[in-house]
Amino acid sequence: AATSPEEVADFIINKSGSPKTPEEIEARKEFGNQFASLYEFFDRATPEDFVGYVYADGLFLNPPEQDNGVYTFCPNPKSQTCYHVKADSASLLVGWQSQVLPARLRMISSI
Repeated sequence: AATSPEEVADFIINKSGSPKTPEEIEARKEFGNQFASLYEFFDRATPEDFVGYVYADGLFLNPPEQDNGVYTFCPNPKSQTCYHVKADSASLLVGWQSQVLPARLRMISSI
C-alpha cells in the first residue's frame, strides 16, 4: 500500500504497466508522476478516522474531446475498454464542477 506521493509514483513507474520501449518507459514515468501529484486530493478526501484501504483510479487526467454531445475516453491504451458519457450527464457535470478532485477522478473506499 502506498502512503505517499513518492510511493504511488514508484509503484506506477517501476511495478506496473510493463513498459518495454524507451518511449513506453518515459510515458509511464510521466503518468506515474502525474497520478502521484493527485495523492493530496485523495488524502484530504479520506476521513482521518478511516480504517481500511482507499482505492483511487483515474479515468483521465485531461478532459476528453466531445463529439456529437458525447465524451469518449479510453483510459488504458492497451485495453479495448472505452467510456461514452453524454455531455449533459448529471454525474459528469458534478464531477467536472468539483474543486475537491479537479482531475475528475472517482474514488472508491472499502474496509
